[in-house]
Amino acid sequence: MIPILTTMFISGLWHGAGYGFVLWGLIHGVYLTINHGWRTFAVRHWRDRVSYDRVMKPAGFVLTFVSVTAAMVFFRAQTVSSALDLAKGVFGLNGIALPHGAEAIAYGTSIKDTAKWIGILLFIALLCPNSLQILAPYEPALGVKPQWTAPVIGRIRIPAWGPSIPWAVVMSAVAAMAIYSLGGPSEFLYWQF
Repeated sequence: MIPILTTMFISGLWHGAGYGFVLWGLIHGVYLTINHGWRTFAVRHWRDRVSYDRVMKPAGFVLTFVSVTAAMVFFRAQTVSSALDLAKGVFGLNGIALPHGAEAIAYGTSIKDTAKWIGILLFIALLCPNSLQILAPYEPALGVKPQWTAPVIGRIRIPAWGPSIPWAVVMSAVAAMAIYSLGGPSEFLYWQF
């Protein structure tokens, strides 16, 4: 526990010397400590691996998402007190209501447009393969052989990725745009700290 907490404390300091960054690092250290303790406990008390996976995969996903989101409040807030106020609001402790004029949230997008983008991005994040899964046949990391089967939605099977000329053209175009945009003004992320 001490090495994990120390490492995450140093990670918080590395991001900035403010209390919010330090708390962010310590919160993640506590999360990791609880995770390691749970894995040790679950192995001893939950003998059936199939039932464990059936319960813990969705529960672990939701728990991880909520926990990391809560910790990011401390990372982004200007002060610890504003982070605590924001965290209370996120969890509905200040009441639940849409702000006046919420139809135009940010940059002129509506709630419907935002919900549409959230749905599209959740589809990509949850149902499409990640880079390790895409490159599984090529052993993307030493000793890593991830298994992935294309998900089925209704009767439609999402096709598995495979190297192809169209994919190479699209990725080349994306790489060219990225290289072309390198010439613009860019400030080092941690310069402000």
